Amino acid sequence: MQGSPSFVPIAPLRAKKSGCRLVEEQVCSEVKFFEIKQAVGVLMEQVALTEKGSAVFVDGVNFNHVKRAIGIDHLDWNAFYRILLEKVCTTGRFVCEPVITINAEYMCSLGKSLKGAGFSTIVANSNGGQDDHTLISRIRQVQFANTAEIIMVSCDRDFVPVLRLKAQQGFKVHWVVSRTPSRSGRPHISADLDKLFSAGEFKFTLVERFRSSLTLPDNAHKQHRR
Repeated sequence: MQGSPSFVPIAPLRAKKSGCRLVEEQVCSEVKFFEIKQAVGVLMEQVALTEKGSAVFVDGVNFNHVKRAIGIDHLDWNAFYRILLEKVCTTGRFVCEPVITINAEYMCSLGKSLKGAGFSTIVANSNGGQDDHTLISRIRQVQFANTAEIIMVSCDRDFVPVLRLKAQQGFKVHWVVSRTPSRSGRPHISADLDKLFSAGEFKFTLVERFRSSLTLPDNAHKQHRR
C-alpha cells in the first residue's frame, strides 16, 4: 500500500495550475474592462463635445489695445469670427453669437461691422470696470447643459476667479491672449495671468499667430467705411 500514493501530488499540482490560470484570466478580464471603460469614457466625452458648443466672450477695450500692439490698425472682424470658430473653438460651433463689450462712443463707427460679422455687442464703458463686470455676470450664467467650452479673449486677470470656478464645474476654459508688449514696452498680459499661462492651468492661444489673417487691407477698410 505504500507504493500507491505516487498519484497523490498530481491533483494538487493541477489545482494549483488551474488556480494560476484562473487568476491570470481574472486579471486579464479586469485590464480589458478598464481599457474598455476608458475608451467608452473618451467616446462619451467626444459625444458630449459634439452635442454642446462654445461660449465666447471678448473684452473689447482690452482687445483693441492688443490688436494695436501686434500691428493691426484695422481688424477684419469677419476673419476674427472665423478664426475663433475654426482655429480656437474645440466644439465646432457656438451656442450663441460671440459677446463683445464696446464703449458707447464707438458704437456708431464699429457696431455695424461687429454685428455684420456675427458678434453680439454689449455697450458697457470701461470706466470703473463696468465692461468687465458685465462679462463676468454673463459668464456666470453659462449653463453646462448646452456649453462645454468657454473662450475668453482678454489679457485681464479680473476674469480668472470666475473662469477658475467654471473650470471646477467641468467647463473647458480657453483664453485668447497676447504676449506682445505695448508700443510703450509694457506687457498687455497681467503678471498673474502670465503665470497661469506658463503653469498650464488653462489652455491658451496667442492671437499674434493670426496677425496676417486678421489685418484688413487699407482698400478694404475704405470700402467698409462707405
